[in-house]
Amino acid sequence: MIACNDDSEGCSEFTSEVTFSAQCGERFSIRVGGYGYGQARGEGVLEMSSTGGCCLGDLDGDGLVAGSDLATVLAVWGSDDASADFDGDGVVGGADLAVILAAWGGC
Repeated sequence: MIACNDDSEGCSEFTSEVTFSAQCGERFSIRVGGYGYGQARGEGVLEMSSTGGCCLGDLDGDGLVAGSDLATVLAVWGSDDASADFDGDGVVGGADLAVILAAWGGC
């Protein structure tokens, strides 16, 4: 667990708010529960925002998709390395290589 909150100060009507630092390229699961045991239902709004940028394909964090990023993808080819598995299918392969090539030279 990275962050948790129940009835945040300054949030009315049993609402909550969490803030945490996320690393670009990492995947997170968000669990939202309801109020009252066995009564976890109702309407809600989930808002997410980001400060800073994230460049899909920039594995070395230098702000540019280039040779070292390609080398990293090729080095972990066929593995389940989550940092280079851009499409989230559990294996570094052709679709992940396509992300690198599509973003080549950019960010």
